[in-house]
Amino acid sequence: MKKKSFRVNFFTSITAKILLLLAAAIATTGVIMISIYSPNVEKELTTLAQNYLHDLAMSYGTVLNDSIDISGKQKALSVENLTDLFDGVGMEGQSSSYIYIVSPEGTMLFHPTPDKIGQPVENEVVKGVTADIKNGSWKENDVIEYEFKGAYKYASYYVNDRADYILVITVDSDELLSAIDAINSKGLTGLGMAFVFSVVVIGILVSIIVVAPILKIAELTGTIADMDFSENRIQRKLSRRKDEIGLMARSMGSLTESLSDVIANIHRSCNTLLASAETLQSGAERTTKSMRQVGSAVNEISTSANNQARDAQEATSNVVLIGDMIENTTYTVNTLMDSINEMNAANEKAKEVISALREINTESENYIDTIAKQTESTNESVLKISEATSLITDIASQTTLLSMNASIEAARAGEQGRGFAAVATEIKKLAVQSSESANTIIDIIQTLLSDSEKAVATMKKVRQIISQQTEYIVTTDKAFENIQKGVEETLSGMENISRKTSEMDGARQSVVSVVNNLSAIAEENAAATEQSAMSVSEVSAIVGDIASKADDLNSIATQLESQVSVFRL
Repeated sequence: MKKKSFRVNFFTSITAKILLLLAAAIATTGVIMISIYSPNVEKELTTLAQNYLHDLAMSYGTVLNDSIDISGKQKALSVENLTDLFDGVGMEGQSSSYIYIVSPEGTMLFHPTPDKIGQPVENEVVKGVTADIKNGSWKENDVIEYEFKGAYKYASYYVNDRADYILVITVDSDELLSAIDAINSKGLTGLGMAFVFSVVVIGILVSIIVVAPILKIAELTGTIADMDFSENRIQRKLSRRKDEIGLMARSMGSLTESLSDVIANIHRSCNTLLASAETLQSGAERTTKSMRQVGSAVNEISTSANNQARDAQEATSNVVLIGDMIENTTYTVNTLMDSINEMNAANEKAKEVISALREINTESENYIDTIAKQTESTNESVLKISEATSLITDIASQTTLLSMNASIEAARAGEQGRGFAAVATEIKKLAVQSSESANTIIDIIQTLLSDSEKAVATMKKVRQIISQQTEYIVTTDKAFENIQKGVEETLSGMENISRKTSEMDGARQSVVSVVNNLSAIAEENAAATEQSAMSVSEVSAIVGDIASKADDLNSIATQLESQVSVFRL
């Protein structure tokens, strides 16, 4: 049998599936973590940036107030002074951040872009602040978010208590929040490293702790699938485990023991069946030999019966001759004496024939008794085979029930029970084959019993015929005794022949009637012996059929033994 491979493609293995689930779990956890902390970080960073902008605006506003207090408003708000104070100033680390100064009327006093100095401010938010200053309800310091030429910006403005100017410090929202992208990138990098580390380490642990024992279980299942139920080192080692693998190994050990017991019982039943088949075959051969002897004896009886019939016909002719001689007794006394002597010799010969027939009948009865005993022995052998067949049927039923239970357990085991299910299927096929073989044996046994009953009935009929033939022989013997007495009386009363002629004529008629009866009896005996010969031929045919069925039974037992021999216990 080809050795099975227990290696599994990595991409379809349990290890790959567990690692895939682990990767999905890690990735899901990372996405959830990022989706949770990223908005919070963005919110905190935005709040921190707004506070920073607010503080910067306050600080630079204080610087400008001090410059106004020292140099005066006109000089302090000149382009030269503002450029010296705020050129290149902005939020540290943010290239998009800068400061510009707007007059209360909305004219740009300072901007990093010189072309905008002296131009009206374009920012709608700052325009709103200038409107509030005109209305006398402005806020000294605030942080706002606005859109300028398609870009979102954060800005903090400062207005001194005299509303001499509006100081605005601004920064792009995208640049401000770019740190979040860096944090997310670092988080994803760390998550990837954790992912690779977890997959490698857990993959190795899964292979050692889970997959390796499962492969051993698969190897053990393959051994059972090869019909090898011998003791296995792998099974003993796995049975000592306390986890599910150990439970599977112990269950498989119990299955192996149960199957070993079943196969051992089947082996014993096969041996019993084979011995019974050999006994039946031997008995059939002995019976065939005996039937040949019986056939030979019946043929001899038939020959003797035919001789008896011919002798009876001859006796009839002699009796007729005697009648003729009686009619001419007066004229032919000497001829009558010769006829009497011939009749006496025929009478002696008839006695010898009757004695031989009696011996043949006795021998026929003995042969019939032998056939009856052999038939009873055959019936006993057939009954033993029937008992063995019932045992096989019970074993097949138990095996079918066991295979059904094994299929249920295999279905419960799922993927790991696939090999177990194949074993259960093979066991079920074996049970079906055993049941079919048992049914075939039962049919053969029924045929043997029926044929045996026919043989017994035929033997009884033959025995009755022989008994009747014996009675006829006894009657014939008595008749010949009467003839003998008549002859003796004829010899003793020869002197009174003339006087007794009329009486002898009546006696002659009686003798003719008796001889006719004897002839009929002889013909019946011949017919009976021919029928006996036919019965013996029929019995021989039945015994031959029994021998053929015994050969079939022997072949079935041998085939069953060869099928069971594939199991190694």
